[in-house]
Amino acid sequence: MRTTYWRKYWFVLMGVCMLAVTFPTKAIIPVTGGLFDRADAQHKSQSEVVRIEVKGILDYPVAQQPAERPGYVSSAPDEVTQFAAPAQNDVLAFLAHNYLAGDDFSEIKEDTIVSVTYEDGSSQWFLVEAVEAYQALQPNSHFSDFRSLDTGELYDVQSIYDRVYGGSYPLVMQTCIENEGNNVWGRLFILAEPIDGNSVMH
Repeated sequence: MRTTYWRKYWFVLMGVCMLAVTFPTKAIIPVTGGLFDRADAQHKSQSEVVRIEVKGILDYPVAQQPAERPGYVSSAPDEVTQFAAPAQNDVLAFLAHNYLAGDDFSEIKEDTIVSVTYEDGSSQWFLVEAVEAYQALQPNSHFSDFRSLDTGELYDVQSIYDRVYGGSYPLVMQTCIENEGNNVWGRLFILAEPIDGNSVMH
């Protein structure tokens, strides 16, 4: 009887430990180079972006992430995904796999203009202020630690999330960096500030 009692609570304790491992911090840097979360869902509201464009580089429709699936990235070849979580910090964030639409992200440099179009037809323009690249130390994980390719400095996932999605830059584009055949070796972030649409040359 005593053995059965302790065995019962041993399994309860193990279950609690497994739950603690399964649900990490709120921060997530989606993997944008592998085949991970590929569900189809496109429910847009007035505040959501429907198109993103960089003249001469890319012009793609934007899909929305399904509810409660922050790791979702569209598997459509000509589509970018709006990353939902950063909206809490008033950040427009966009994801794409580097073997699909994200391949074009690597062509974007500082001082490039990015435009987004909302469902109501209005547009907004942004100027790229910085492009940052990191090696993912656990490449297949949404919760990887990172090493800056510029400085060699190490960051945990929460630090990178706060750095790029914390609100310092109102628009962020993210894809993966391929290296030596590994599609998810690193992460590329394009960071942009809003500009007056009247100053944009058409």
